[in-house]
Amino acid sequence: MDATNQSAIVMQFLLAVTLFIPLNLSAAADPKVVEAARKEGELVWYNTLVQPHANGVIDLFMKQYPFIKATFWRGGGTQVYSKLMIENRAGRNDWDTVSLTNPEFVFDLKQRNIITRYASPEREMFSEDLKDRDGYWTGYYALPTGLGFNTRMVKCEQESIPIHLVLSEDLNGSCCIPTVPKARKKV
Repeated sequence: MDATNQSAIVMQFLLAVTLFIPLNLSAAADPKVVEAARKEGELVWYNTLVQPHANGVIDLFMKQYPFIKATFWRGGGTQVYSKLMIENRAGRNDWDTVSLTNPEFVFDLKQRNIITRYASPEREMFSEDLKDRDGYWTGYYALPTGLGFNTRMVKCEQESIPIHLVLSEDLNGSCCIPTVPKARKKV
C-alpha cells in the first residue's frame, strides 16, 4: 500500500470514528493509526453537509484529536465531484476524505480508483441496506425529498396527485425538478 492510500485510510478511520460514534462511546483507536495521523497533522474533508453540521463534525473531531488541524470544503454533490476530478486530472489531491450524497459519483470515483474502501468497526452498527457490501459507502443520514406542483398550472381537487398525472402530456414542459442551483430538468 502506498503512502497516499495509507494516509487516506488513517484519516478516513479517524473521521469515521468521529462521525459515527459519540466521543464517550468510541472504541480506543489503534495507537499506530493515531501516531500516523499525528505525523500527518492535517485532515481535509470535502463534503456536501450544510455548514453548521460540518462545523459540528469538525469540532468533535478536533476535540478528540487536537493534534490534527481539521478543515472542510463544502459544495453541492456536483461541485464536490468536479473538484475531485479536476484535482485528480492535475495530479494533485488536496483532500483526505470525502462525503458525497450522489451514488453515481461514488461509483465513478470507485471505478477510477480515486477512492478506496474503508470498513470501519462503527459501520457494523448500520443495517445492511445503508451500506454497500464492498465498504465504499455507508449512509449516515436521510435526505427526504418532496415533489411539489404549481396549483395555478395543475387543477385538481384531490389532496394528492399520482405521479403519472404529474408526468402526463398535458403538463409537458411545465414541471421541473431542481438538481443543482440554477439548473433545472424539464419533465
